[in-house]
Amino acid sequence: MLNAIVSIKENSAVIEFPLELYELYHQLNQIGITQGHHRINMIDYENADVRVKLYSESDFGNHVIRLINEKDTLEDLHTVVGAINIAPDEVKEELEEYILHDQLDNKEELYNALRELKESIAPIVTTFYCPLTAQIHDDEYGEMCDADDRVIRNAQYEIQEAIEKEQNPDFDMAECITDHPTANKKLVSAVWSVEEINGVLYGRIDCRSAEDFTPEEIEALKDGISGQNSDGLGEGFEQREIKTDEGDMYVSFWHSGDDYYIRTKEEMDEALYQGIKMEGM
Repeated sequence: MLNAIVSIKENSAVIEFPLELYELYHQLNQIGITQGHHRINMIDYENADVRVKLYSESDFGNHVIRLINEKDTLEDLHTVVGAINIAPDEVKEELEEYILHDQLDNKEELYNALRELKESIAPIVTTFYCPLTAQIHDDEYGEMCDADDRVIRNAQYEIQEAIEKEQNPDFDMAECITDHPTANKKLVSAVWSVEEINGVLYGRIDCRSAEDFTPEEIEALKDGISGQNSDGLGEGFEQREIKTDEGDMYVSFWHSGDDYYIRTKEEMDEALYQGIKMEGM
């Protein structure tokens, strides 16, 4: 699609995008660049420590280059090209038309357009919920302690921002939730977020499709989401500190207790209703 000439001192490499992230690291290391790709800006100044010059032999690639500015990094470039590359076939042609006619000015507009196009082909949203747990670092005693519902709820904005960053535009979680043949075929996108309900913050997972899931497919999605929460997306997320007013917080979308669950919105509403009934008795 496009190429980046990356130079440091007398060494340079021509890196073709798209490519796997490990290959990008390898090619940078080959010319003596050890700093992370997220620290390399898209600049071609003569006195810059690392210089990057973009070019493409295709008209489309040159229009993609327009989406990148000097404040962006090699990581941003990798994500932009990857997001275009993995766009569903049903929307790829329209997305490419946006790019070729310069209807998008930067990477943020690209990601928004891709999200809206996915939503247009998958208007049905099936929402799942799970409990959240968290630990917070106690600066006074230098140890971790469990965060209660109030502390977790008060950090809603910070948690939401963190889980958004965890999900890269160049990879849709729908690709790795389930291998159930029909559920996997229907699933177009899956997005993790959080939602406050009755004063408690829950994990929320929105699965988009063009048609409704069957009960069997719902169960397959629940199993897949639980697996991602414990060993996939959630495992990585719970290891990343989130800065809050209360201190550094580590949030989990999964725990090993018997009271853990993945519920549909209808099941969640029923459970909350039953809970209110029990409290009123």
